[in-house]
Amino acid sequence: MKFTTLEKCCLAFFVIALISTDLYAYNVHPIMDECESETAFAFLNDDDDPSTADDGSTCFIPQFNRWGWTTLLDFSSETGQPSYELDIYSGAGQCDLSKGTDVGSVVITYNIDNTITFNYNLDGYVLSEAHIYIGDTPYPTNNSGAETVAPGQYTFTDSGFDEVENYEVTLPADGTEFYIIVHGVTKGADCPEDPDDDCPDSDEDGVCDDDDICPGFDDGLDSDGDGIPDGCDDDDCPDSDGDGVCDADDLCPGQDDTIDYNDNGIPDGCENIGGIDQVDEINIFPVPFDAEINIRYKFNYDTKIKIELFDMKGVQLLKVENINYIKGTTGQSKLNLSEMSNQLLLLNLSTSQGQFTKKIISN
Repeated sequence: MKFTTLEKCCLAFFVIALISTDLYAYNVHPIMDECESETAFAFLNDDDDPSTADDGSTCFIPQFNRWGWTTLLDFSSETGQPSYELDIYSGAGQCDLSKGTDVGSVVITYNIDNTITFNYNLDGYVLSEAHIYIGDTPYPTNNSGAETVAPGQYTFTDSGFDEVENYEVTLPADGTEFYIIVHGVTKGADCPEDPDDDCPDSDEDGVCDDDDICPGFDDGLDSDGDGIPDGCDDDDCPDSDGDGVCDADDLCPGQDDTIDYNDNGIPDGCENIGGIDQVDEINIFPVPFDAEINIRYKFNYDTKIKIELFDMKGVQLLKVENINYIKGTTGQSKLNLSEMSNQLLLLNLSTSQGQFTKKIISN
């Protein structure tokens, strides 16, 4: 079959248009599967800024390796604030709202009987699990006393309900100012039944709730190999942190008692979380800072030192490194913070044996 020049041009135009349409559909605007269950967290967003949470909400990162927010709420008479409305986003990895989806909101109301009502209101999405933390510290603690953001350790957990767009629960409160974490599992409202719904996993340990040996704890942690997860093991020598030392004799719960670099009888985990064993020789000054801050340090081992500065939303602001620190010497780094006034910041110093973290604030 022969084609005329005009026919060839028309055919070429059609092929180019078809390819362009495919590229647009698949490369520029990928189709998101709203029927996949996604973890979701709430945060303050009074200024309706679609790019970031308000200062009252703090990202779990860098303190933890998972995203989400803890929020300080004040219901005292001085604020006159009877309720707060927080946005709920799903799939916002690294606390990056551009990666997430706005699935609705939660209204948090303080009641005259010293209780708090949480009212989830989803728009086009449904909720299948709800987890809420209320406390006077930013994060809950696990069985060994270490801070955690695992939803199974929150004050309230519920996965025994059908998928709903609206969910309400009222919980007791102690005082009028506290931290809250609001978590849920969501997916699109108009979706076929998810076969995974047959296996809810409230404590996210990879074991279905119906088969969970130790609800609220990780069934995979069994340090003594007796088939009973450490979180529920009440034998003669429970070892919650898996360091080979019974909880009753544990000098440093949540840390490895066998690590003691300076051999002073105190596990490094209780001298400074992460293994830096000479915390008295890490000096940060002046605090509060004005235009600059100094970090002076001395360790008994050769190491590479990395100093990072984060804001309370987990965004890295500065990073400096000393790649050839020599054991026993005094090192010092100076950071110019003249453009970071009126902020609470998180300074993290890392070595080959651990890390040291401190909050600093400007004058």
